[in-house]
Amino acid sequence: MSEGAYYDKKYDTLVISGTKSLDDVLIDAINVPTNTITTTERYKEAAKLYEEYKPSTIVSHSLGGLIANEINNRYRHKGETIIYNAPLVSGISRIRKNVKDYSQYGDIVSGLDFTARRKTGSINPIKAHSYKHD
Repeated sequence: MSEGAYYDKKYDTLVISGTKSLDDVLIDAINVPTNTITTTERYKEAAKLYEEYKPSTIVSHSLGGLIANEINNRYRHKGETIIYNAPLVSGISRIRKNVKDYSQYGDIVSGLDFTARRKTGSINPIKAHSYKHD
């Protein structure tokens, strides 16, 4: 099982987690602004799981949301893709109709994603980046 992604057989869902390690921070710093996420091991691991299981749903958070969106676009995923607080940039990141893109007010990671459905809550940027909602 990958640290950054796993397939949940019960729900037929590919789950891609957000930034979890120093390596992920480097991926964020280098590959997000240069739009080269598909060259990373993190992307390749998630794509391999997608190819193996062809899940009906993809669920993701933060860095995982950027990866999920790329998988959704490149594989022309037909099911639902749910993204929380991803570093997507409106006008650069293509959001297909099967994507539910959410962000919480005050989240600095998804601040340039103007197409996200905004959730109310704390504007504390650390708390706002959480995928836990009250």
